[in-house]
Amino acid sequence: MNFAQLVDKPKMFFKLFGSARGFSSKFKLSQYVFANQVLRSKSPEGKLIQMRFREIDFFFREYSCELTPYYEIFLCNEYENVNGFVAQPGWTILDVGANIGMFAIRKSMQVGPKGRIVSFEPSPDTFDRLQSNLRLNKISNVTAINSAVYSSNGEVTFGMKSHSTLSSGIINDNLKRDAVIKPITVMAVALDDFARNNGINHVDLMKIDVEGGELDVLTGAPETLAHTDRIVLEFHSEFLREESKRRILALNGMRLVHETRNLLYFSRKP
Repeated sequence: MNFAQLVDKPKMFFKLFGSARGFSSKFKLSQYVFANQVLRSKSPEGKLIQMRFREIDFFFREYSCELTPYYEIFLCNEYENVNGFVAQPGWTILDVGANIGMFAIRKSMQVGPKGRIVSFEPSPDTFDRLQSNLRLNKISNVTAINSAVYSSNGEVTFGMKSHSTLSSGIINDNLKRDAVIKPITVMAVALDDFARNNGINHVDLMKIDVEGGELDVLTGAPETLAHTDRIVLEFHSEFLREESKRRILALNGMRLVHETRNLLYFSRKP
């Protein structure tokens, strides 16, 4: 769901409005809606906005649709509407495709001081907001990595499909070079190498949201996936949904427990 679609539904807007803390944040929210609907094409970068909501404070960029993850994750409980997927104290979580940190902050509150979250975000600009939001909310159990997750270690070309940072990804067969603006070169890491080098031998939950790069993530993570209990994967085409299903279900003990219009939930059999 993008923000333009979201504001077409007054119930959703008023839910956001009700969660905003104080007159200043409610006013900024109204400005943000207007800017995204009317002015977006005039200033692709957009200014940086800080807003206070009921649960957290955070920075996001105007025209970026970066308010949508807050709505989905904090107000609609996306990623948690399936039994067994609410994070528990002490869990280890891999957040592949962190954006500005909404998932990481939500899970940080659940896993507590003994838990561990590693969040990967390749875009330098988006990564800056991820780090700022972790600092702003005094989050100490999240490690932010400015890197893409790929089938191997090295450099990859990364780009955005639109002004929205929610549409960013590695340029490959699923995200064509001519469909992006501002392609950049970023560092990439394979999950197996990262986990091996950082002492991660068990993962309670892995979230994958990489705008068409799902199969690259899975290709670089056979060892890590073998020691992962739960996976939530956002797919971006019918082919990626079916191929992701096939690869994950081939893992010993893994089963598909729920499926939505864009998310697959997998859990290891007890």
